[in-house]
Amino acid sequence: MSIEYKKEVLSLINDLTPINPSIIIEKTEDGIRIARDNAAHSIFYYLNAEKDSFDFEREKIAFYNFPEFYQLINVFNSPEISLKENKLKISKDKSKIKYIISDPETISESAAPKGIKFPSTDARLSFDVSEIKDLKKMISLLRSKYIKFIISGKSISVNCLNENHDNSYEKTFDMGEEFSETEDFEMKIASDIFTLIPENNYIFEICKGGITRFSYKKDDVDLTIFVAQVIDE
Repeated sequence: MSIEYKKEVLSLINDLTPINPSIIIEKTEDGIRIARDNAAHSIFYYLNAEKDSFDFEREKIAFYNFPEFYQLINVFNSPEISLKENKLKISKDKSKIKYIISDPETISESAAPKGIKFPSTDARLSFDVSEIKDLKKMISLLRSKYIKFIISGKSISVNCLNENHDNSYEKTFDMGEEFSETEDFEMKIASDIFTLIPENNYIFEICKGGITRFSYKKDDVDLTIFVAQVIDE
């Protein structure tokens, strides 16, 4: 049973495995869907893609360690992938690799609810790839545990913080004319989100209710990542 796939979609899935290396791919009416969270249940993502991104003849297919599978398909240049019982065959010319897939029942479902509510977008900015890279660099240099977003008027200040010393980094973004001036507020999230998510262009939104959202869309892929705020004790 041959599996049609798109290497760029599998690459994106692999880029998400720092959040959770165990992956369950579910079939939907017109495509595939992955819903996973991290061990702390503070990060949750949905990935939706078209059917031919990874087209298999089951309701679900599971990988306990997806990076291991991804490394194997990179052994060959554009290999064929087929599925029989609980084995994937990765083949090219006269060479082949057999890989045992996991039982979806042995991999825990995401602890996050199926439909995360995002009541309102109270602030929004665009993060391009270069800005994501810059933030990752500053997080590393400052050993920042948190990122604080300070919303004032129509601007958002992004602050890298290390609560053990006074060194910090700040960059201010304009939210754009579609946002009216709002009551000032702040939001703090764990900085490791920027080291865990793939380096892409994102629309970043903040809901004062205590949740943030990263959105990435390209061609037939739709990725949404939710991050809970950090509550000061």
